[in-house]
Amino acid sequence: GEIWGFDVNELKDPIDKSLNRFHFFQGDQGSEDSLKDFNDTVNKKYGNNVQFDIIIDDGSHAFYHQQLSFTRLSGLVKPGGYYVIEDIHWQPDKRRLVKGKLAEGEKPVYDSGQLPRTVNTKFLIKQIVGDPKKNNPGAPNSIFNKFKKLRPEFADDFINNMKNFIWEDPNPSGKCPRPQRLIILQRSKE
Repeated sequence: GEIWGFDVNELKDPIDKSLNRFHFFQGDQGSEDSLKDFNDTVNKKYGNNVQFDIIIDDGSHAFYHQQLSFTRLSGLVKPGGYYVIEDIHWQPDKRRLVKGKLAEGEKPVYDSGQLPRTVNTKFLIKQIVGDPKKNNPGAPNSIFNKFKKLRPEFADDFINNMKNFIWEDPNPSGKCPRPQRLIILQRSKE
């Protein structure tokens, strides 16, 4: 197998030179162009039927970035494979920075207040793949409808891609104290 890394920062360690099965792509998770370039790069290497066993999004933690990345990358997951989104319960913002969450002098990668507006990824996915009776995505004030209004440029693609996945419970035993921090989606076996 092979491993791909995708990060906004350049890779300073020459690991990509010493491991012949590791590939690194420098790009911005919040950029349509970067995500398209990544898709083009892996398609050029493997052909148009690229299929990853797993994609783990442990990037910026911004809801907009999570949603755009899922929209543009989830099609690369093979049937039966997984798409994991980490740290879905929060996103960095100016308030957290003011409260001293960063080391003195450290600059944030971004301020979520400067990103395009969207909804909480966790609640959005719950409405799409969760219990529709309980979450009622058709309600006028639902997270689902708010998302479609805020992100019309990719909302339909996000929703259609999500229909190919099922939500895996990361805490089936109930023993994990923080299961809400992770979403594990398994692509349906076609």
